[in-house]
Amino acid sequence: MNKVLSIIIPTYNMERYLEKCLSSLIIDGLERVEVIVVNDGSKDRSLDIAQSFASKYPESFVIIDKDNGNYGSCINAGLYKATGKYVKVLDADDYFDTDNFAQMLALLEELDVDLFLADYTRVYDEGEKRESLPLPKCTVFDFTAECKKLKKILLKIWMHNIVYKRENLISISYKQTEGIFYTDNEWKYWPMATVRKAYYWDHSVYNYLIGREGQSVDKSVALKRFNDDLIVTLAMVKAYDGMCELNPAMKKIYYHTIFRRVRWIYKTNIVKRRLFDNPLLVRFDGELKLLNPILYKKMERVLLSVPLLPFPYIKIWRKSPGGMFIRRIINLFYMKKKL
Repeated sequence: MNKVLSIIIPTYNMERYLEKCLSSLIIDGLERVEVIVVNDGSKDRSLDIAQSFASKYPESFVIIDKDNGNYGSCINAGLYKATGKYVKVLDADDYFDTDNFAQMLALLEELDVDLFLADYTRVYDEGEKRESLPLPKCTVFDFTAECKKLKKILLKIWMHNIVYKRENLISISYKQTEGIFYTDNEWKYWPMATVRKAYYWDHSVYNYLIGREGQSVDKSVALKRFNDDLIVTLAMVKAYDGMCELNPAMKKIYYHTIFRRVRWIYKTNIVKRRLFDNPLLVRFDGELKLLNPILYKKMERVLLSVPLLPFPYIKIWRKSPGGMFIRRIINLFYMKKKL
């Protein structure tokens, strides 16, 4: 039987969560689904748990057991193995709403679109929050036209919303950066240039668990993995020209998305973390200048805070990354915020 959907599940030391994740996929009609669990060199019982599901549901579960290579390597290994018409990524510490998943599968079986979007739910210790999208509901629509109406729509779409048609990924020889964190940002960026027809279903399928220790969004992990964020952002900048070739009508939207991402890098590390003389950020700045001089120059016009402190802080930082002037401006900014 041809598979409707391939679900790639990157797994590294997830024994605490994996059984709940995989159990959430057990539905009537499971034979139409291909569940690819990619064990990334786990040292716990993750592989045993995955193999127990493969033994019970051999027509649907595929196990890839490989050496540790981090998140992107798992996606690449899963895509190489995938055979479904559509592909979705599910992190091993997250899980699906089983009933809505079954309904989504039925929809995918009837549809022929480049991108299927569904709501997702952020799951906190203290409660849940559903995330929806401002798009036409339950109908096939022109994705480019909707993005041009709503400039920030790409910023609102996350990995958790996304189901791609697999042939779209094949058409661009899609491959994620390996060996680093945060490459899920590539998943929601580069393949979007291939999307013409899309469908949005306003039901929550993906449950995104927030608050796990060691999670990539954890502040302590983010600080340690600072360089990974820079590598992924530069990869997105490099992809910009190719994206525009695939879909020239979206050029302004792609630029807006990259601009916001690059601006976030500077603000997070200069203003929030105060990493003024970090050599990694200095190197990022130099590479940005080579890759996209226009974007590099535009960053010099970004102001710290309007009307509080309308200083072009990135321009000031560039003149002397570890200098007293930028330090005083940021310190003054925090003093004024307290007033």
